[in-house]
Amino acid sequence: MKRPVSRRPLSRRLAAPTVLAACALALTACSGSTKANTPSDDETPVSPLEKIFADVYGEWDEAEMAAQQMRSEEIVAACMAEQGFEYTPVDYSQQMVSTNDVDTTTREWAEKNGYAMTIQPEEWMMTDEEAASFVDPNQEYIDAMSESEQQAYYAALYGDFDWEAAEGEEIQPDPSQLGCSGKAQEELYGGQQDLFESEEMTAFNDAMTELWESIDSAPELADLNTQWSACMAEAGFSGYESPQAAIDDFMERSNSFYETAYPDDVETIDENFEEPVIDPKIQDEERATAVADWDCQKKLDYVAARQKVQFAMEQDFIDAHGPEIETYKAALKELGL
Repeated sequence: MKRPVSRRPLSRRLAAPTVLAACALALTACSGSTKANTPSDDETPVSPLEKIFADVYGEWDEAEMAAQQMRSEEIVAACMAEQGFEYTPVDYSQQMVSTNDVDTTTREWAEKNGYAMTIQPEEWMMTDEEAASFVDPNQEYIDAMSESEQQAYYAALYGDFDWEAAEGEEIQPDPSQLGCSGKAQEELYGGQQDLFESEEMTAFNDAMTELWESIDSAPELADLNTQWSACMAEAGFSGYESPQAAIDDFMERSNSFYETAYPDDVETIDENFEEPVIDPKIQDEERATAVADWDCQKKLDYVAARQKVQFAMEQDFIDAHGPEIETYKAALKELGL
């Protein structure tokens, strides 16, 4: 019997508030300009905002994330038992790939992976052996059910929210619509959700977004971007006004490809489905563009110049939003983040 495809991808089951919070203030990773493919010194300077939030977020802890996900699975198992189903907590850490030791700032990385937009780096993917070794402990139990029993099982696990109807809409389902997975999310992250959806934090995040979007278009970087653009044109890659514009170009191409690469009806995807493959010519272009970008940034000492502007703008932001920042930090600490 064909196993019904889940109506809700695994990625939607994970702790969105925690990830969003970390991204909002993991400033190097989530700012307007990415570290990937850009020359860097051995020790990257710490920005003013990073210093302020260092005691809240600290280093990325993969073990803690795995433990947090397992706590979520245990809540799901208890909830499913209340609904009359068996559910064995799944250790998804088996499918996690550590990227802590991957240096994405070298020229060699750019030669191989470009900006990692239309290209999926091998370092970020599981090997075939690792993927094959993962076994869902619930699969045998599910396969023994009738089709109607499976539908009831998935309804209990994922709820009845219509994801297809909400596609492209600014709709966030209530946890009560997401079955036992929603209950786990609410128990673990409900307080975080309230924090991030509050009027104060919405305004703060809007201000933070405005800060990041304004860095690369800052007047102080205009001459540097002009020099970088001329360097890129000389290398055969004209039309880009800044390094971020080059990254955005390949991000948009990747998004455009994947938006149409899969059928709208996921029920048609089975074991015979062939994964879509992006045009290798686009990937080659991305690699060549990223290498030229790396060379031009190195030639102009672009990273150091941009950091100087970024750090000054961050300090202005801190001076203007000091009370909100302290309120935000206090709330995060109270939530245990």
